[in-house]
Amino acid sequence: MKNSLLFFLLYALLNLLSRHNSLFAQNLSDSSYFPLSLGSQWTFTSGYSLHTERLADTSNRQGKLYYGLALYLPDPYFWFRDSHDSIYVVYTGSIYSEGKESLLYNFNGNIGDTILLPSYYRGWFGLGIILFGKHDTVITPAGTYTNCFHFLHLGACCDAGIVESWFARGVGRIKYSEENIGGLITHTLSSYNITTGVIHPRANENASSYILFNAYPNPFNPQTTLNFQINEMGIVTITIYNLLGKQIACLLNEQRQPGDYRVNWNAKGFSSGVYYAVLRLNNLEETRKLILLK
Repeated sequence: MKNSLLFFLLYALLNLLSRHNSLFAQNLSDSSYFPLSLGSQWTFTSGYSLHTERLADTSNRQGKLYYGLALYLPDPYFWFRDSHDSIYVVYTGSIYSEGKESLLYNFNGNIGDTILLPSYYRGWFGLGIILFGKHDTVITPAGTYTNCFHFLHLGACCDAGIVESWFARGVGRIKYSEENIGGLITHTLSSYNITTGVIHPRANENASSYILFNAYPNPFNPQTTLNFQINEMGIVTITIYNLLGKQIACLLNEQRQPGDYRVNWNAKGFSSGVYYAVLRLNNLEETRKLILLK
């Protein structure tokens, strides 16, 4: 376990700095440091492997809208919501959590502010999160970001949990370090896709007739899922094409009411390569690239 004395000494030091350095008092708060929109995804590299995190679903809990983050599995593991530049989390992976909401990140705080978490988050986010900086510059394969929020996660288990994390405006988390049985591993952002305009599904139904989100997983073998949202009734078709432009599969061809939907494509029997999924609605169309790896 981490040294609790070091925890409180660091906390005291940060509070002292925040009171004496006017630079820290600059207000850079913005909930876009943790953008929540259905279908957004972030791919991280640790130097020898890649993994993708994706906002795969939404859920209304006691009148509040949450976005489900899928980590290594298609189904969400954590549920997040934003309110007044703060991010709240619900973890449903443990019977001990009982679906209770906890404040996780505050992008409207001061340097040294500490958020205390329930014990069942210890193995993921630690027992405390300190806002360490608002002006970090972070270099990643996806780009260089300035004025990044930097958080320290303290009190995690000795062999599990995030140690520190960085967030960039309009992008989200761009870097984080975690401890596991293999030691300290740092993950940096290699690519991302933020689906703008759908922060709250159906909040503005006139913004677009439809949205076809990126497939997940992608690359895939042999099955992937395409999520889409339509804001007007019509005949929806989703077809798959190969690189030669030949239609090889039709996943959907029927009338649908406005709402959120998903279709699966099982590519068993098809060879590895690049394919394209095309959604059509009322003479409009949108395309997504699919990569089948066997």
